[in-house]
Amino acid sequence: MDDSGLSEKISRFVESLKIEQTKKDRWFSEMEIRVFWEDGVAESNAKEIVGKTLEFIEKQSIGFKVIDRGVNPNSTENIQASIFEGLIDAYYLSSFRLKFEPWRYEKGNQHGDIMIIKTRMVQSESFSSFDDGAIIINENSPEMIERELRNLFGGNYIGTECNGQELRQLWNAIAKKLEN
Repeated sequence: MDDSGLSEKISRFVESLKIEQTKKDRWFSEMEIRVFWEDGVAESNAKEIVGKTLEFIEKQSIGFKVIDRGVNPNSTENIQASIFEGLIDAYYLSSFRLKFEPWRYEKGNQHGDIMIIKTRMVQSESFSSFDDGAIIINENSPEMIERELRNLFGGNYIGTECNGQELRQLWNAIAKKLEN
């Protein structure tokens, strides 16, 4: 993609976020991603996904912290509430369980979520949403994490095969808006 086309896409996308009005309730405002695991996920699988996430963040130089929270009662409750007929509905988990957790809107609690699961999903082996700030990924699909991280960080808005430079350009524009 030529630079002027990319710059225009980024400008439109960042403007659409309306950061000025919603700064405190955007998942990215604290520049933090928390990783939770479903009870029963193999620690080695979870650590591989966490490692790949850290590697991606560092390689892209976009400045997010990654905090590995492991198994957590709140995440377990959200996962269990998202199982329908034996499968996790990742859209429901992302859009209704994670996005609207009341404590998320207290100062300093905004963050993105990566949920590592063992239960199969309705959608596929992985799912991500920029709007909700969430990735749900099966423990046996660590190879999918980079694609989902690109989507989480807005890559699907500027081109699904966006490279690191393009993601950095996008996040520099978002960071500039957050500072204002």
